[in-house]
Amino acid sequence: MRIVVVEDEMCIREGLVKLLERIDRAYLVVGQADNGKSGLELIKESKPDLVITDVQMPIMDGLEMLRCLQEKQPLPKVIILSAYSEFSYAQQAIKLGVSEYLIKPIIINELTQSLRSIEQQLAEESNKKGEAPELRSLEEVFSGIQSGRLPFTEKIRNYVYQKFSVDLNGDFVLILAYLGGHYEEERKRMVPSLLSLLRKSTSEECQMLDYPAFRSCLFVFPCVEEEPVLIKRFQKTVLGRLTMDQPIGFGWIQFSGIGKLAESLGIIRGYMDWCISLGNDVIIHYPRIKRLQTSPLSYPVDIENQMKAALCMSSPQKLREAFRDFQSYFRKGLLYDPKKIKESYLRFIWSVINVAKELDLSRYFAIDQQALLESVMEAVTNEELEKNMEGIAGLMPEEKNDEDKDDNMRLVIRRTKSLIHEFYARGITLDEIAEKLNVTPEYLGSQFHKEVGVTFSTYMKEYRIQKAKKLLIGTNLKLYEVAEQVGYATPKYFSKIFKEVTGQFPAEYRKLNK
Repeated sequence: MRIVVVEDEMCIREGLVKLLERIDRAYLVVGQADNGKSGLELIKESKPDLVITDVQMPIMDGLEMLRCLQEKQPLPKVIILSAYSEFSYAQQAIKLGVSEYLIKPIIINELTQSLRSIEQQLAEESNKKGEAPELRSLEEVFSGIQSGRLPFTEKIRNYVYQKFSVDLNGDFVLILAYLGGHYEEERKRMVPSLLSLLRKSTSEECQMLDYPAFRSCLFVFPCVEEEPVLIKRFQKTVLGRLTMDQPIGFGWIQFSGIGKLAESLGIIRGYMDWCISLGNDVIIHYPRIKRLQTSPLSYPVDIENQMKAALCMSSPQKLREAFRDFQSYFRKGLLYDPKKIKESYLRFIWSVINVAKELDLSRYFAIDQQALLESVMEAVTNEELEKNMEGIAGLMPEEKNDEDKDDNMRLVIRRTKSLIHEFYARGITLDEIAEKLNVTPEYLGSQFHKEVGVTFSTYMKEYRIQKAKKLLIGTNLKLYEVAEQVGYATPKYFSKIFKEVTGQFPAEYRKLNK
């Protein structure tokens, strides 16, 4: 699609041109102007498919430019970008037949949607006229078919065969190069040389398509040799030249008929997380990947316990060691299903967060658990999984100095509270906790009162009653059952303590609040 950009602010104009290239390399900016008068002459001369213009500009504004153009020739498709949302501007734009009206600042998704809509309109208009759209390159053909913008018709097939000598009903290979977090960097640095290598080793017709939605680049080419021969050559010429510090995963799928490009992309994308199990130096080949036999995966409970101990000791070093042991656990020569590995990571990270919250480690309360869940389950490489782990480990406060006794004591109190929360129902005592934490009961009791503001026995009593309230409101348990669950031997004694704390008997509390 040929595009003219008319915008008086240079930084916005240049940024928009770069953005158009990022959205789709098939978008060709044939000219730029900084005012309506220059834009008018440029549009007359270049005859673009689309004009993207600002409204407020010096010499001649965007709307006046379109009115003058409309007097001389039919308007191309138009997207107006404006910092003004007043109805009068939109009303004038509608009268002129403007295709889209977007409010600044530009939102990439909205601009992309508008561009796709205009392309669809242009394709439909060409079909009505019985014309094949002008296609300047195979890249434009493959990109249009992959995105659904270009309908795969017999007319298109004949046009492409006549112009490029490529049969769109033939066999093709799609290679998905997953760049992940390195997408922007590697797309500029390495992808051009990768495309050159592929053209030399597979087909001169190999085309590269950007696929930012999956932080990947796609390479598509007609398959004119036996697939095993092509794969072997790819391994030698491409994988053999990549270094270990280039974390790129490759997927490979062969299909018949370019109309199945989007479907094939969806299939291979769904298997790319096998990079977690196989590493980046192995091609994820469909359908071979379906035939792999995996080993059953047992969750490493002992490493989770190691992690919990590190958190309780407030030791970043030991926590990192536990994380390293966890990551190494999946690299012992056995092949595991990547989804099972991700589920294990998720369980481990959830355990870290829950224990940290029990210990009142405030940094862990700020974690966006939904975003973390999505990040883990959408991970494609080990690097991405481990990045999530590093983020969690980094929240642990640095190790205390020996002189920092106050902080160490706070940790003891946090651990005391955690043990109360875990064992309140069986009536854990101050003596038992002191023994576990290697301090005297007298010292622990004194420091607990100082830090928390109430005695150990008062805290235990109030915590039990708080739990009892939840059971009275949220369940239909009988009074003696509630008493048992919160650690009281008889319902009579439980009722006495409950009234002492709340001013009401349990039955009264339930009646008023349930």
